[in-house]
Amino acid sequence: MPRRSRAAALVLAVTFALLTGSLLGVAGAQTSSTTEPSPSTTEPTTAPAPPPSTTAVPPTTAPESPKVGDSRIDASVAVRFCPRGKGCAGMHIYIDSAAHHFKAEKYSLCTKNENSQDFVQVTDPQRRTVAMTTNTDFGCLTQPSYNVWVIEAYENGVRVSRGFVWVGQDIAGLKNYYAKCFSSPATQSLTNNFTCSQGRQPLSLTVGRADAAPFPTEPSCPAAGSQCAIDVHFDTSACPNFTAPATTCTGTSTGTPSFANPIFSLPGSFTSFLWAGTTTRRVIYGTAVLGAPTSNITGGVEGSNPTSDFRVSDAVAFASPYPNVHWYTKDAPGAGAGAPGGPLLLEFKNGITGADMYLSGYLERKPR
Repeated sequence: MPRRSRAAALVLAVTFALLTGSLLGVAGAQTSSTTEPSPSTTEPTTAPAPPPSTTAVPPTTAPESPKVGDSRIDASVAVRFCPRGKGCAGMHIYIDSAAHHFKAEKYSLCTKNENSQDFVQVTDPQRRTVAMTTNTDFGCLTQPSYNVWVIEAYENGVRVSRGFVWVGQDIAGLKNYYAKCFSSPATQSLTNNFTCSQGRQPLSLTVGRADAAPFPTEPSCPAAGSQCAIDVHFDTSACPNFTAPATTCTGTSTGTPSFANPIFSLPGSFTSFLWAGTTTRRVIYGTAVLGAPTSNITGGVEGSNPTSDFRVSDAVAFASPYPNVHWYTKDAPGAGAGAPGGPLLLEFKNGITGADMYLSGYLERKPR
């Protein structure tokens, strides 16, 4: 067996050994479906009241099939539009390609299949993915690919925030994609009450409303203090739906360094994501290099909802300055998923092929 295959097998053996409990079936959660209006190009700030369910805007045309050489680019956007201390009741978010609405300047170049979505915000923050396919037609071989999305937030049918984000590359032909907050002379008059900041990885942003008090800033996990922040993205080329009764998926991860794969891909570097159970399912996220675990997060979620409260019973980063410090989520009453004192926010998203999993929030140092 080649060395890399032996390493992969050893990593899988380590992660399987961590998973305990019965591998029982689980009923899949059902979602309702409605169609929502897309962001408005006019200035009135009122909109029809959104329905009480989260749905994606159906595409008006079938997505164009990817060609050989095309790449799917995803960026993670954490939305924080809920007014602090008041919960998320009545919050509805729209995200769509700006090129569909504003024609004053070019908002897209050499991309296609840009995703659109609308959803009810139920936690703060709540992580979403903006995605596009790069176009490798002859005219785009020397052109950098990029796209701009408009993000609008409505509270009880009234628009309270609007802004723009950009995903793309600076040099054509390289895999140098990143996300950034977007502002131009044409969008300055269209932007209102909007704040945007870079996340902990190149393809990560945090957006919200400017009139809300900021969340406290905590150091990345693990840290010397009693609380730390974590934000990781797990990517895999093959994984079943989260409604499956049990599985082990392997891939790579980015984000908080001590809980992600190394920046430079080392031989035998893996991230694993495992789950099993029925009503309460056991979930394990872990990284390893050459068969040796480098981090591990263990806990549970209720049911099989792809957007879940992940209650962490133990987390540790072995390959860090704090290899013997253990962490957990306090799950304080009233603290939402992803917020300080609450469980982590787990979001699992299946794509055309493979899947993405996002973990974000805050961990507390375990008492000795």
